[in-house]
Amino acid sequence: HPIRSIDCFFGSAAFSDLIHDIQLDYTGAQISFNAPLTFDTIIPAGEIRISDMFGLYRYENQLYVLSLTGEEIIKFLEMSYDMWICTMQSADDHIMRMRRIETGIWIFSNLAFNFDTAVGIDYTVDVSKPPGKRICVKRMSNGECFCAKKRYTVAMNSYRGNGGGEMLTNGAGITLKELRKRIVAVSEIDQRQIITNYIERAGTICPKAHNNWRFIPEEWTTVAIERDRKMLDESFC
Repeated sequence: HPIRSIDCFFGSAAFSDLIHDIQLDYTGAQISFNAPLTFDTIIPAGEIRISDMFGLYRYENQLYVLSLTGEEIIKFLEMSYDMWICTMQSADDHIMRMRRIETGIWIFSNLAFNFDTAVGIDYTVDVSKPPGKRICVKRMSNGECFCAKKRYTVAMNSYRGNGGGEMLTNGAGITLKELRKRIVAVSEIDQRQIITNYIERAGTICPKAHNNWRFIPEEWTTVAIERDRKMLDESFC
């Protein structure tokens, strides 16, 4: 079946979770951070080609593993979602940070490649809460407790691991000097090759969303997602 990067902005999605799965498979990390690198890339059903790898991962990156505390992981995600979503007061509000440009089309207010989600933890994003108060991590996805003071291994691309997007620095509060000390592993090959090797080994893939995170309250977010997605979809058709 086809997978689309646009799905990543509205909830847990097959496109982003495929990358998450590959990052965890390659590194053995406990948690993965990843963002869609373009707004609407489509990988069609059928035979996968090397050219599709540029749709899945367009930039040259290595894969990093960093050591982060639970508290830093939450702060990282708080900043990521703050660049992505609005604080809603009713179902009539936008859920996405978006704006209408002169041509009349709707676009995101910020860069798509800074909208990170996580896999390896189960969490909710409460859009009725102000920035810094939205993320609630329920547990590790394997059922273990998630602790704010505990250290976790987190896989991410080298752009993010070096401070790109500022979620680790301004968000989690880690200085660039300290950030270098947190890197515990670096891939020997680039991320696009890691993805290619994974798919070649698998032969056939059927990516699915993990549904490990969701927006709440759902009586607001379900309506807002449908409305905002339609507006953005129509702008990019």
